[in-house]
Amino acid sequence: LVSFGARLATAKPTENDIGGREYNIEVLRYRDGSPDAYQKYVAEGETQMRAYGFEVEYAVVVDEHEGVELRPDLVKISYFPTSYAKAEFERDPLHAKIENELYPAATDDVIWISGRC
Repeated sequence: LVSFGARLATAKPTENDIGGREYNIEVLRYRDGSPDAYQKYVAEGETQMRAYGFEVEYAVVVDEHEGVELRPDLVKISYFPTSYAKAEFERDPLHAKIENELYPAATDDVIWISGRC
């Protein structure tokens, strides 16, 4: 489908309690080509999400994309420990700001793949 070179930026895999995790694979481009707004989303949004058990297992930063027109800037694999934890986060008062303001301001052309382990 597409090929690109990348470097591993985060690797925190764990085999503890993997049953029932709600995984997300996130493939995205930075809005305006800059990671600055995405870092703000991480600092504010993902910090709040961690209170509900959210973890990033892997993140790769794309750095080689010669000849690829629609290449991503970042690919992340993350999870909530349970569907209950994810639902609790979605009830958090800050969830709307994270989903409707911080994330859209930081990203463009996003693909989400979600599933249960």
